[in-house]
Amino acid sequence: MTEYFSKRSDVILLDIEGTTTSVEYVFSVLFPFAKVHVDVFLQTHHQEQTVQTDLKSLRLEYEADRTQGISVPEWNENSTTGAVPYIHYLIEVDRKSTGLKSFNPVPTPGSKKDVSGVAQINPRIKSAISSATGSVNQRV
Repeated sequence: MTEYFSKRSDVILLDIEGTTTSVEYVFSVLFPFAKVHVDVFLQTHHQEQTVQTDLKSLRLEYEADRTQGISVPEWNENSTTGAVPYIHYLIEVDRKSTGLKSFNPVPTPGSKKDVSGVAQINPRIKSAISSATGSVNQRV
C-alpha cells in the first residue's frame, strides 16, 4: 500500500466534516469563511464554465424549493452575485447541495482570511496517512 501511494499520488484528499476534523471546525471556521467570500468568488469567477454549471444546478434547486413552498431568499438574475443570498441560506441550513459544494470559495495561503493551516486534524488520521504513504514528512 505504501508503494502505491508514494508512486501514484501527490495528494490524498479527505472529506473533513467529522472525518479528519471536528464538525465544529466546519461550522465555526469554514462556513463563515465561505459566507464572507462567496460574493467576491462569484464576481471573479462567474464566467468560468464550471461556475456557470454550478449556478445552473443551484438555480434548479432554488426553483424546486420555491415550487415546494419553501421560503428562500430572492435570487437576482440580473447580478453576478444574485445567487449569494440563496447560497448563504444553503450554508445556514447545512444543505448537502452538489452545486454548492463544487465551488466553495477556497481560502488561499497568505490571504487575510487564510484558514488553510488552522484545522485540527484527528491524530489517528495523521498516523494512518503516514502509515499508508510511508512518509512522515508530508503536509497533513
